[in-house]
Amino acid sequence: MLREFVASIDAKVQEGKQTGKKPKIPKYASCQNGLNEFLAPWGYACKISPGTGLLSHGPSIAFCRQDILGEGFINGEKPTPKKGFYIWLAYDWCNDKKIFIFA
Repeated sequence: MLREFVASIDAKVQEGKQTGKKPKIPKYASCQNGLNEFLAPWGYACKISPGTGLLSHGPSIAFCRQDILGEGFINGEKPTPKKGFYIWLAYDWCNDKKIFIFA
């Protein structure tokens, strides 16, 4: 599913470069739903963004624990300290080179 997400983002970015318009990504919701079904047994959820909004100017995917989420919003509430770990994954473009950041 991540490969499908990355491929659709790459295609839309190229389309945006050719047309000069901001790309729209209609299929990201199906990727997000599939990932959330996969992650649910482990207590995680994801949010895929096509790169709009105040904080994200590029496409992104975020993984968070379900017990820290607000109703339908990633990071909608302040996290509470609990045992476990947090996963953060970023996919971004830097001078047209694809990079992955794991923290």
